[in-house]
Amino acid sequence: MAEIQIQDQMFKALFDSLAEGIVVVDESGEITMVNRSCLKLFGYKHDELVGAGLEILVPDRFAKGHGKYRQEYNKAPRVRAMGRGLELFAKKKDGTEFPVEISLSYTKSNNKVSAIAFIIDITERKRAELVLKKEKEKAQLYLDIATSIFVVLDVDGYVTLINQKGCEILGYDEKEIVGKNWFEHFVPADNRDKMELIFHQMVSGKLEKVEFLNNQILRKDGSRLLIEWHNTIVKNEHNQIAGTLSSGIDITKVSQIEQLQIQALHRGQENERKRLAKELHDGLVQTLSAANINLNVLEESIEKLGEDERKAYKKALRFLKEAINDTRSISHNLMPYGLELSGLIPAIQNLCKKLPESIAVKFSYQDDIGRLDPHLELGLYRILQELINNIIKHAAADTILIKLSRDEKKITLEVEDNGSGFSGTLDEVKLNGIGLRNITTRVISLNGKVDIESNRGKGVCVQVVFPI
Repeated sequence: MAEIQIQDQMFKALFDSLAEGIVVVDESGEITMVNRSCLKLFGYKHDELVGAGLEILVPDRFAKGHGKYRQEYNKAPRVRAMGRGLELFAKKKDGTEFPVEISLSYTKSNNKVSAIAFIIDITERKRAELVLKKEKEKAQLYLDIATSIFVVLDVDGYVTLINQKGCEILGYDEKEIVGKNWFEHFVPADNRDKMELIFHQMVSGKLEKVEFLNNQILRKDGSRLLIEWHNTIVKNEHNQIAGTLSSGIDITKVSQIEQLQIQALHRGQENERKRLAKELHDGLVQTLSAANINLNVLEESIEKLGEDERKAYKKALRFLKEAINDTRSISHNLMPYGLELSGLIPAIQNLCKKLPESIAVKFSYQDDIGRLDPHLELGLYRILQELINNIIKHAAADTILIKLSRDEKKITLEVEDNGSGFSGTLDEVKLNGIGLRNITTRVISLNGKVDIESNRGKGVCVQVVFPI
């Protein structure tokens, strides 16, 4: 009986320590359990929610149809996000509404379903999205009223027409531009392959137009500007592709603002991860460890009990140790403490040790990597985490090669696998909407570059380069 009470206490400690609000509802829609975060989220006391109908937490305008959705879920329960593609709202005790994300799970007992809702208040996220939206609207207004560059290229990439604004921005007279190969003379060498690939896809008919493509142009004085391009094909009187028409707007300053916004967003995320990791490590892990110590004290007494009681005791101990290990693992994934203390190399080595045994990992690096800017070290670590997660989830690979190198000007991370791969380059992947969004946004925020090479069935090689 004492062991069951301990297990019950352990469960309640875990249940109440989670940051997400949790509501457990029976088939009739009656709330049977809530955790502390839920009470704090909605402003209720425990006795006010337990036993009440779930609709007490649902805004009035949604309450009428909510029972139908609940009944449908009880008929076919599954783990899923609630209201995918919709904006969800919840209602506090004082009647105020707030935006939420809700994930659903369930348990079954005696053929009766209890739904479990995990609730997150996303008010701050919505506020941040609104700020970003307004900033983008301001930028778009500026772009709409600004005078654009207009450039026409023939099928070989030579300039046949450019307007006055284009000449002013490039710093050349019209006669110095028309007749020149656009890519050889006006696109920086490190962007040239990317832009030529997209151009050839357009003039070959694979792409009809490319909207919102950003790339740098090279001015007469050697400086660079970031231009947002709208590209479309031009056809002759026989309906044959004769070249491309591109209109562009200088977004150099806008891009710098967006880069700062991305940096601020990532730093905010990392600060929150660090806070959560500390709370897990210094709070919940210590509580679970204390429970483990107290249980171990009972070891000699337990031996005097029957076999079933001893088995239950050992099972409880095993579950407790698993909970401690899982919590420590979650804490480490949220914020790798070794990264701050020892640097990038030991952190990567530790990450590699934790990969599944079915994957062979080889990590090579220069001995003189040294310490880097903390934001750069963390960015590289997160990018590597994301790449490895993608390989494990999607690549069906059994080998991963990781290489880290640096010189006076840059540091390079290369990750290669022998998995299933895909057809095309990173630019083709982006154009077709696959993305690699998490990686590319981190690379952009740290002023770096990412390249990818892959062939179907031959794995993927990703190279990320950052200036030092």
